[in-house]
Parts: sequence; structure tokens; C-alpha cells
Amino acid sequence: MELATFNKFLEEARELAPKYMHLQGWGEPLLHPKFEDFVKKASDVSQVGITTNATLIDAKIETVASLDIVAVTFAGARQDTHDKYRVGCPFHKVVENSRKLAKRKQGKLTAIYMLLQDNYRELRDFVDLAEDIGFDNIVVSNVNYLPNAEVARVKAFTDFFEKTNIELENVINEASEKAKERGLRFLSDFVSPKELVECPEQPSDILFINVYGEVSPCVYLSLPTRDGKIPRVFNGKNIKISKIVYGKIGEKPLKKIINTTKNNFSNKFIYRKYNLDLGNPAEPPDVCLSCYRLYGI
Repeated sequence: MELATFNKFLEEARELAPKYMHLQGWGEPLLHPKFEDFVKKASDVSQVGITTNATLIDAKIETVASLDIVAVTFAGARQDTHDKYRVGCPFHKVVENSRKLAKRKQGKLTAIYMLLQDNYRELRDFVDLAEDIGFDNIVVSNVNYLPNAEVARVKAFTDFFEKTNIELENVINEASEKAKERGLRFLSDFVSPKELVECPEQPSDILFINVYGEVSPCVYLSLPTRDGKIPRVFNGKNIKISKIVYGKIGEKPLKKIINTTKNNFSNKFIYRKYNLDLGNPAEPPDVCLSCYRLYGI
């Protein structure tokens, strides 16, 4: 994102008093040449956090340590497992930089464990590692966006037509109990789908703004594809949905964009919550029906 786009966003966002800004969509935020400027400016408006692979933390330790939330991603509890999926993000570097950050952090430090078919058995050991490094929280996150069959083959969660993986459920439960014993907060995605009233992306309260300043209800509806269509594998089927953008920073007032988003998208979840109390939940937006996040995955 250009700094001018961000400045324009902050100028309009300030009067709306947002509670929190996460300076990341998908990608590594510490690669941005103006990262420190973005953090400084955003911190004047709200709480600020990032998700990072941690390989560049040591070069920007003071800025990263000042954040309210830092989430570090892992793909295993051992070097061989992690490095298999995080090519270019060596396990030893991620651990080393996380330790440095844990000693200087001012906010909360979260370890995100990317749950895969061949790494879930390491999750109990990962609790030990997270405690040893100095994390406050553990979040177990599915690979829940499946762009193609290759990625779908490595998912850990079971699909609608598949039998629940009891071993995986037991591992999650054991890791959760172990984390509680160690004083770590533990959260996990579902490992088999169950329809939610609203997905964990909370589109009734949250917006996603991409690098061009385009505003969407969530990151899953704003992926940077060339043709504007977003491919998904859902329930074993290949699907394409259209990208959803309700306005662009600098071209339309942010307040107007938010109202458009509410009227066309997020109000459906608010109405859905209301109807649930009446025992008849309303349908979510059509594009959400083929997104695993709606089912807690």
C-alpha cells in the first residue's frame, strides 16, 4: 500500500474511532519499506497488530515490540516439518526471533499453528515450545482457503462428506488442556464443519482494505487474482466467486463505503443473529455459503 493511500484512510478513519487495525492481509508486513511509518501513524488512531513469519523481526524489533498484538506463524513443532511448508522461513530463525520479541514485547504475543494433515500430531509438543519461548496465546488455524486440489490434499479438517477424524479431535483437546495447565490461552478452529451464525472474520464489525485501498467485507473476498474471480475448492468441488469491493479509499468517502457494505453484506449477519433468537436463522450472503469460515473451519 502506498503511504498516501494509508494517510487518506487514517484521515477518514480517525473520526470513526476504530478499536483495532491489523496491518496485514495475506503476506509478510515487515517487508514493507515504510512499515515503521505505518505503525506509528496507525498507533495514533487505534490499537495495532500484525501477523508475521518472524524472520525479519530482529531488524525491526523496537517497532514490533511496541505493537498491541503480534502473531507469529508456525507450520510444525520441529524444524523438518516447519521448513517443509515455510520455505525461506527457517524454523531456527523463527524461534530465535520470537524469543527476542518475547523478552521485549509490550502487548500480547500469539503463536499461530497452521494445522495440516501431517503436522497435527506435533501440536502437543508445540504447547511446550510456545511456553518455552514466552507466548501468551496459541491459535490453531486450519489451512481453510483451498485454491486448488493440491492444497486441498494437505488439509487436516474433515469435509462435510468425510468421517470426523477422532484422533485429530483428541490431539486438539489434549493440547488445549496442556496449554491451560501452562497458563496459555488456547483457541482452535473446528476440525469438522458446523455452520455458524457469523464466521470468525466478523464481517458485521470488520472491513478489509487491500493495497490499492479497495474496501471489501473480508480478506477472503479480496484475493488478488488477475481476472477478478476467486477460485475455491469447497466440499470437493471447484468453484469460482467474484471479488467483492464496495468502494475505494480516495474515490468515495469511507463512511459511505461502510454504509454500502452494511446494506449489501454485513447487515445480513446482523439480521441472521436476530432471527436466530426466533429460531429461524436467515441466509448469509451467497458467497459465504462456499467459504469454510462460515462453518468454523
